Amino acid sequence: MRGRAYVEAAVASGGAPCYTMWRQWPHILPAVSPLVTFNTVMIAGGAILAEAGLQFLGFGDPRVVSWGSILYELQAGRAVLFGAWRWIISLGLAIFPTVLGFMLTGYAFEVLNPHSRRERV
Repeated sequence: MRGRAYVEAAVASGGAPCYTMWRQWPHILPAVSPLVTFNTVMIAGGAILAEAGLQFLGFGDPRVVSWGSILYELQAGRAVLFGAWRWIISLGLAIFPTVLGFMLTGYAFEVLNPHSRRERV
């Protein structure tokens, strides 16, 4: 955004960076919002995987109920030996489409963004 004409004009006229951001936000925000949305959605999918992985390894708060803590309790209670493997598979099948949905939504934001289409061509 620094290379845009309106930002360079505000800086050339003596505006400080905070002043430029404050006065030019109606122009900067629409250009930056698709990138912020894409990054937020992609980070959400990674955060779900990271939280489930850390909880499964036992590094999370044991009082918090999450997919990772349930998997940890099933593994610690030897669920596979007692025939409760359906629980493990169902939780894995719940995590997978959730994270996949976040990732595909993030990629859809990137593909449908007209600014990124213009830069790819």
